[in-house]
Amino acid sequence: MSDLKPEFIKTLNSSARKFPTWQVFADAVRMMALTLRSPLLLEPGEKEECERQFKDIAERYSEERSQIAKLFAIVMQALEESQTDFLGGVMERIGSSNLGTDQYLTPTPVASMMAKVLAHPADHKPGQIVTMSDPSCGASVMLIESARKFVEAGGNRSDVLLLADDLDANAFNISFVQLSLLGWAAVVRRMDSLSGKVYEGPWYTPGYFLHCMPIRRLAEGRAA
Repeated sequence: MSDLKPEFIKTLNSSARKFPTWQVFADAVRMMALTLRSPLLLEPGEKEECERQFKDIAERYSEERSQIAKLFAIVMQALEESQTDFLGGVMERIGSSNLGTDQYLTPTPVASMMAKVLAHPADHKPGQIVTMSDPSCGASVMLIESARKFVEAGGNRSDVLLLADDLDANAFNISFVQLSLLGWAAVVRRMDSLSGKVYEGPWYTPGYFLHCMPIRRLAEGRAA
């Protein structure tokens, strides 16, 4: 399995002609998130707003659109190959994870080790939703690794529901992109978990609908 982070960062740097690298990264990830969300929106007003936001960002990169598209392709390839966090690792390498926020992301090996302790599907009944929540999810590596270990231990992938919350805008967008492309059913919110104030979301991944979570949650007496 190849490490695609150097290629991603090289392409990212070649796109940073007008803006700092961290800004290009944030804009690229936001565009990825909006691209993945748009087909899921049924309300005309929501869909139009999503497309407007994408267009506003894209217009700033009229000369770099091919590089931005390449970044998306690299992310898709990396996630398909590794099935775990990619963008969080990139954000750490370019130094934008703690830019003014003192934010540090959990390395994947550490998250994987911790997840082994948390994932216990032995008493899980097939068809019953298993909810995993992280109120300060970062790039959602802990959620991804916990869900992976649950499935590896014999749990059903279609029964996993991930709740990813973080105040940081990059973390919000990265989580939605990665959880969507990895096929997990997830609800992602940009929120202050201490105060409960939600700034954006909830955004539902394609897997949320693919695994019929709205109907199943209602059947279990939860909000859809």
